[in-house]
Amino acid sequence: MKHKKLVSMIGMLVLLFSTVSCSKNNKVTLSDALEKNDITAVEEIFSSLDENSLNKLTTETPSSIGDFSYTLSKDETKLMITGYNGSGGLVIIPSEIEGYPVKWISKFAFKENNSITSVVIPPSIEIVGAQSFYNCDNLTSVFIPSSVSTIGDQAFFGCDSLSVVKIMPGLKKIGRQSFSRCNSLVNIVLPEPLETISNAAFKECENLLEVHLADTIQELGAKVFSKCKNLHTANIPKNIKKFGGMCFEYCYELHNLEIPEEIKKLVDFEYDMSFEGCKKLPIATRKRLKELGYTGMYNIF
Repeated sequence: MKHKKLVSMIGMLVLLFSTVSCSKNNKVTLSDALEKNDITAVEEIFSSLDENSLNKLTTETPSSIGDFSYTLSKDETKLMITGYNGSGGLVIIPSEIEGYPVKWISKFAFKENNSITSVVIPPSIEIVGAQSFYNCDNLTSVFIPSSVSTIGDQAFFGCDSLSVVKIMPGLKKIGRQSFSRCNSLVNIVLPEPLETISNAAFKECENLLEVHLADTIQELGAKVFSKCKNLHTANIPKNIKKFGGMCFEYCYELHNLEIPEEIKKLVDFEYDMSFEGCKKLPIATRKRLKELGYTGMYNIF
């Protein structure tokens, strides 16, 4: 079912863009990628949505304006999406409505809407509000443009089918539990200039295997990747200033943890449980963590 929904969404995007390449050597066609349900190829298709094509998509071919509820800001210069009343499937949020730019997706706007399967956020949006896509069980993919600076608390919490999250460079803060319990998420790339990942942002993403954290990240909150039991590869950003307690606890498969040489001390270990249960970490990594101030290694050996 998830595969069919993904095929439907990509098919609609292909109709809007005459040519899409799914690989650097152009040998893999879009049809091949869809036939194999190749998540990496789908992410590359999202990446092909540059600023011009995204503008065209969200201004010329958005979902029907009548599908959305919205409100005008107090200064009457911009709009906020407050609700969705459409039939679901692929949702292309418009860049503007009635001549006003759409700047926010408000709290609860799509909460527990099980009809939507894919969302393209326009390059006008700056904030994705708290619980805006909370428990959207059938949401499989989302494109987040560079204009978005903040993803609110629990924005995509419990989106159990969410497997493709494309975040373009521009995001600065991910709120608490934003992607917690997204159990179809396999990998995530969090690009510059991201600075803050708040508490439990990816907690209990049980099938998450790999994460790549931008070096601009300065704060990892408590329990950010707690109980991602299949996570095997991660890194600590070289500019980290605050490392929250229990950050990687019970990541039982974690064995490849990159720690840059630039890091001399992690002074903000709040608890001695940041790597509780991470018994597959190599001895060299454990020693390095001790050098950085971590003292809870007795639960790793």
